Amino acid sequence: MTFIALIIVCALLGLLFLIASVRRLASRRVMGGMAHGATGLILFAMAALTVLIGSNLRTYQRLSYEQPAGELQLSRTGERQFNAALSYPNGERANFELRGDEWQVDARLLKWRAARAQELLQQKIP
Repeated sequence: MTFIALIIVCALLGLLFLIASVRRLASRRVMGGMAHGATGLILFAMAALTVLIGSNLRTYQRLSYEQPAGELQLSRTGERQFNAALSYPNGERANFELRGDEWQVDARLLKWRAARAQELLQQKIP
């Protein structure tokens, strides 16, 4: 809600300054017209920047959502022999027969953490 209010305020003030700029330029007050025009454009740029920042912060919500990549179940079938059953989230299942004791399971996780973004995501953003 804060971003939307800031966008609306900046855009309305920018519009008012641009209208004042046109009026001053029409009455041949060039310096006042240019100053009001520049202020109006700066306010419109601030509104556009706020839109970009708000949309960027909303993307962190997708990155912070965690879901399992799969489930691995190991069972011993004999001396140095194992059966591995890998279940994927979509319901597929794969079985592997492992022999020996020189195998390992590796996983690489990429976790995005931005303290301020996490705080903002806890607030309700419409």
